[in-house]
Amino acid sequence: MNNLLDITNVVSVIFEILIALSFFEMISNRKSIPKYIEIIIILVFMFVQSIIIVNVKEQVIVTSTFFIMVLAISMLYKLSMFKRIIFSIVFMLFFMLSEMVVGLILTMFLQIPIENLSKEILYYIQGALVSKLLMFAIIKFVGFFSVKSESKVLKYVYIPFAALPISTFLVVYIITEYTYKSEDEKLLTMSVVASIFLIVANVLVFYLFEYQLKITEIQKEEQMLKHQLEIKAQYYKELSRRQQITNKTMHDLKNQLFALHEIYKNNPKEGMEKIEVICADILSAYTLKFTGIESIDALITSKLLIMKENNIKFFNNIYISKDYNVDIMDMCILLGNLLDNAIEANNEVNEENRFVNLLILQQRDYVSINISNPTGKKFNLNKGMTSTKKHKELHGFGLKSVNEIVGKYDGNCILKQEDGNFEVLIMLKDK
Repeated sequence: MNNLLDITNVVSVIFEILIALSFFEMISNRKSIPKYIEIIIILVFMFVQSIIIVNVKEQVIVTSTFFIMVLAISMLYKLSMFKRIIFSIVFMLFFMLSEMVVGLILTMFLQIPIENLSKEILYYIQGALVSKLLMFAIIKFVGFFSVKSESKVLKYVYIPFAALPISTFLVVYIITEYTYKSEDEKLLTMSVVASIFLIVANVLVFYLFEYQLKITEIQKEEQMLKHQLEIKAQYYKELSRRQQITNKTMHDLKNQLFALHEIYKNNPKEGMEKIEVICADILSAYTLKFTGIESIDALITSKLLIMKENNIKFFNNIYISKDYNVDIMDMCILLGNLLDNAIEANNEVNEENRFVNLLILQQRDYVSINISNPTGKKFNLNKGMTSTKKHKELHGFGLKSVNEIVGKYDGNCILKQEDGNFEVLIMLKDK
């Protein structure tokens, strides 16, 4: 029976280290340490603490060395020494609280004094394993709720996840009760091993779910990056198209002027139609000056042409100095997504009501962007906007790009809707 107790204590140490790693993972990012060194450090912690917990009977020494181990594990993460100590103390208090809660639950079920639990080896093993599972599950649930990841877990998923450790506790309790009075050493060993495997299975399920969340997040980031690259490619393609049109227009203009002179003499009406066509070609190749920054002006001009094709009026009041510090490509991605969304919304309303109003101002250390347009829909601003695009996921990546750029410059984004108009107000720190 003592061998089973030693095995349980060693397994408990492994769980304790996994719990400590999960706790600090939830709080901060790991340092840039080679993976093999990190594994060696963790194995050393496991070995030392296992030796202590198996051979040392004084609880004060075991608790003290455990605290030192937790503090040492915190060294793997990017935290100040003050925060390491504070969070290590919080972890220890939380750890002791979980053991007390499990102990109280067991005394309620078993109807025995709590001080007698440590004398009954099977109940002690049950309490030790279940308390670790309880703390591990709580930390993982808090981690899933945290805003650190963009992959939000659907609320109904928490129900089976909460049921998993609870059902495991009940099964372990039933196994323990069934084998408690048995004198069969083999049966006792199998019950302890079965309990350990149940706890391990729970831990693996949580890790697999967490791994799947990370894979999903990586896939979303890759798709968002692909969307941003498509915006950049579209921008450079537009510049190339304009240059080609400019070159061709200038090359043909000389010959067209001679031909136009003869046409206008014989048929003024036909001559005027030809002039309008030539003016339209020149206008399509010409980049209007909104900011004096070529890339931003080219982007706004390209969107202006789309607005003209869709009979959307464009009003603007733009002032940005050339020495502002917001990255030009970030600004292009931001404006490109905002204008695309505004154009999309305009296509849902009557032509006589269509407009886009763009206001960009640079004031001291901030750049403010205000864009408004009519909309035929009522949005729930707490849940975000929906899209009528054929590929709605691209709309989502566009909004995510906007949010990431706003966050990058310590900015704010406010959405408003009133009187049938939708308005986006963005403030970026010009750092």
